[in-house]
Formats: sequence, structure tokens, C-alpha cells
Amino acid sequence: MTAGIQKNSSRRALLTALLFCAAVGSAVFLSGELADGVREGILLCARTVAPAIFPFLLVSDLLIAYCDFGSLPLLPKLFHKLFGISPAGVAPFLIGILCGFPLGVKATSDLFRAGAITREEAERLIGFCNNTGPAFLIAGIGIGLRGSFRDGVILWISVILSAMAVGMFFRYNNQNNKIQGNIIRQKYSFVSSVRSSGEKLIGVCAFVLTFSALAHLLRFALGGRTLLLSLLLPLLEVGTACSFLAKEAALPSVLSMLFTGFAVGFSGLSVHTQSLFFLSGSGLSARRYFPMKLVQGVLCAAFCALFSMLAKRFF
Repeated sequence: MTAGIQKNSSRRALLTALLFCAAVGSAVFLSGELADGVREGILLCARTVAPAIFPFLLVSDLLIAYCDFGSLPLLPKLFHKLFGISPAGVAPFLIGILCGFPLGVKATSDLFRAGAITREEAERLIGFCNNTGPAFLIAGIGIGLRGSFRDGVILWISVILSAMAVGMFFRYNNQNNKIQGNIIRQKYSFVSSVRSSGEKLIGVCAFVLTFSALAHLLRFALGGRTLLLSLLLPLLEVGTACSFLAKEAALPSVLSMLFTGFAVGFSGLSVHTQSLFFLSGSGLSARRYFPMKLVQGVLCAAFCALFSMLAKRFF
């Protein structure tokens, strides 16, 4: 017993020493790189994240409070048949496709708290409703970074198709998974919605700054290893990865679109931590989320490469 305690104590001491040295070393030798990464993250938040997310945080609260997508004549029934999820789940899917991450996860969490969908449905829905939005894909990546409206449209179509494919692939029989109780609609308050949206936006931007700094350190550590960076950056932060692939990585166009497709399909750990932030306190598990996003990244990359080759040949 004593030997075990001493062994654990030695491991903690070693871990403490390593972490302390890493922190001091980063502060002393890499402070400039960290500052550059945070600066890039601030610009990304100011130019892209805040304008793209904040208005839709407000709108999503309004939609969840007052709209009943399940009452629509055709779309909810088609959604239920394709994905095996209650018709109410069409709202997070549409919000995620049209407004972008992490609003699909937020809408799913809100619906689950309101009792509109079951736990099983919510935990699977977050795996394919949390997607890169058209504003970022077409205006930000396609036109802004790649100088091509066509590339942006290809990326968006690939994201939608890969999300639908993942939702159908992970479909399960929902007939015995009934919703318990009545749907509880919370009273909408504009003041509370603005305050809540502001707090959530700050949380999202904090994750963006963190992963922007980490991505900058990774680029500094790997130097000019283009292929390795093209593989690793999409796992970390989608904006930094897409910028690198468009401006710095000297890759053939189809290969560049393949890696970019994986980046926007998988969405990166930065987006996933933002999603976990919106899931906190809901009681929902992310056990299905990460495998589903990884599969979506691979499928989105394949769709992007295929459509790019077809577009290059016929247009």
C-alpha cells in the first residue's frame, strides 16, 4: 500500500515538473508565437465568428420558443423516415445546415431540455446536425480564401450530403423510444436571450483563441512540412486549416479540396469543444458525436474530391 502511494506521488511530481517546465518554456521562448496565434484568433472572432454566430444565437432561441417544425406537412415526415428521429428534430438539422456550428448542438440541447426529443435521439442528432454554415463555406472559404464561388458551393453541398449520409448510416429503430411527458416551452424573453447569447458567444470565442494559439504553435513546430500540416491542422481548427490549405500549402487543387473537405466535415477539435460547452448541464453524452464527425469528415473529403474532379472536367 505504501509503495503504491509513493509510486503515485512520484508520477504526480514528475507530471507537475513537466507541465511547469512546458509552461515556463512556452512563456519564455514561445511567447511571440502564442501572441500571434491569439491575435489571429481575435481577428477570426471579430471578422467571422461573432458576425456569423451571434445573430443566429438570438434567432435560434426565438425558433425553439415559438416554431413547431413538426407541424409542417412533408419535411418532418421525410426527416423521420430518413433518420429515425422525431419530426421536431428537423429544426436543429436545418439550423445547423443554414446557420452553422455550434448552433445545431445548441438547438438540439434546447429541444431535449424542453422534452421534444428523447435522449437517444438528441445524442445521435448532435452527430450530424452540427455543420459548417454556407456563409463561412461560400463567402469565407470559397470566395475569401480560395477565390472561387464554385469551390464554396462544392464544400457546402459536400457538407450537406455527408451529414445526411452519417445520419442515415447511424439510424436506429425509434419505434419503442417514445417521448415521455409533454413538451415544455420556456417563455421567451428578449433581454434574457441577448444576455445568454452574449455569454455563449464569449465562451465560443475563448475556445477559438485557445485552439488558434495551439494551431500556430503546431505550424511553428512543424515548419514547412506541408503534407503533415495538411493532415493535422484539420483535426485541430477548421479556420486555420482552410486558410493554410488555400494560401500556403502548394497542393494540387483536387488534393487541396480533399483536405479542405475533411476539415469542414470533421470541423476540428475547436468546434467540438464549443459543442461540448453547449452540452454542459444538459445531461447529454457525446459518446456518438466524435465517431460520427470523423466519419462525416472522411465522407465530406470524398465528396469534395469527386465534385472537384467533375467540375474541372465539365466546367
